[in-house]
Amino acid sequence: MHPFVITLAATLEERRRHPGGGTPDPDRAQRWQRFVARGDEVRWRRRLGFDGIDPTAAAALMGTGAAAAPGADDAWFAVLGAALADGVRHAGLAGLPVDRATAAREALPFQDILLPFIRTARLGLAARCQAHLPAFTGFALAQME
Repeated sequence: MHPFVITLAATLEERRRHPGGGTPDPDRAQRWQRFVARGDEVRWRRRLGFDGIDPTAAAALMGTGAAAAPGADDAWFAVLGAALADGVRHAGLAGLPVDRATAAREALPFQDILLPFIRTARLGLAARCQAHLPAFTGFALAQME
């Protein structure tokens, strides 16, 4: 996944943990204030105060290049990257066997979006519990998914 996409989606806490420098963006901070606090300055300062941030620091954290790529403590980034890579690998491949997670009689809502995450979780489970997986039936494994 391209780090730029992640830096745009980074939370204030992630931006604080992984500072990337950059240029403060007061306009972006004001847009966020209008959305989060409905333009109410008191509500805005109180919301920022929950994270120990003042408006100047918020503008700096929301600036262009204000967050570096996620670090090792951002496990969600690794899961998201693995799931997206799985989705790319399987995109447009005809004739793949039906995955047991989607073998229901009726299609499940969002199954095509969720399937890469299920396969990623399945691989993670296999890696962590490899010695114990033979003790489970295929049905039991499917239920855990």
